[in-house]
Amino acid sequence: MRFLVSFVFFLCCCCSSAVTAGNKPVQTFVIPHSHMDVGWVYTIQESMHAYAANVYTSVTEELSKAKDRRFIAVEQEFFRLWWDTCGHRLP
Repeated sequence: MRFLVSFVFFLCCCCSSAVTAGNKPVQTFVIPHSHMDVGWVYTIQESMHAYAANVYTSVTEELSKAKDRRFIAVEQEFFRLWWDTCGHRLP
């Protein structure tokens, strides 16, 4: 994990300082997203209770602190299960 974070940071620094042919700087966007394979190792319910619910709960808490933040939920089945059980309690 530490390697991945270091690599992304390095890549962002290199790309953001690069210059295109028109002498315009390259913009780099790092967008947090989820990636949890539905039913890959555990059942959907096991995965949901093991980590998916915690991801969505903590992400929504953090998103509510700053309106300019974004997050992409890739696995709609986990999101649907989370919404059906927890999402309706959001302010």
